[in-house]
Amino acid sequence: NGHMNNTRYFDIIDDLLNSSEAQEGEHSERSDARRPAAVPKKVLANYLSELRLGDKFALNQYKDTGTLYFEGTGVKPFFRIKYSY
Repeated sequence: NGHMNNTRYFDIIDDLLNSSEAQEGEHSERSDARRPAAVPKKVLANYLSELRLGDKFALNQYKDTGTLYFEGTGVKPFFRIKYSY
């Protein structure tokens, strides 16, 4: 259908968490995400709007104790994902 499927959002975040250095890139203005040593206990996803293949968006990352939050935004928010450790 020309849109990103749900697993693509997780692939983008997983690539970021597994990178040795957070870098600027097609999907991120800036992020200092690092995967915590533990496996997530819970992952929650909230899909807000459709992203079409080739659309550009900023991947914002926020931290709190034991939790990483990701938000894909552009002209509007596209998705939010929460990793709880």
